[in-house]
Amino acid sequence: MSPNHAQSAAGLEGIIWAFIWAPALLFALAAIPLLFFRKYEAMEEKIRHDLETVNS
Repeated sequence: MSPNHAQSAAGLEGIIWAFIWAPALLFALAAIPLLFFRKYEAMEEKIRHDLETVNS
């Protein structure tokens, strides 16, 4: 394809997926474990106590 021509419909769709939807989906997948972090953060004091008991 020579310069200064419009992208094809398939090319535009690929660009949209590569720069908008793929990063958005990957970000959402990476954020899922953060939903469970608070659960374990609330148990931190008990875990520390259990570890101190086991290690002493």
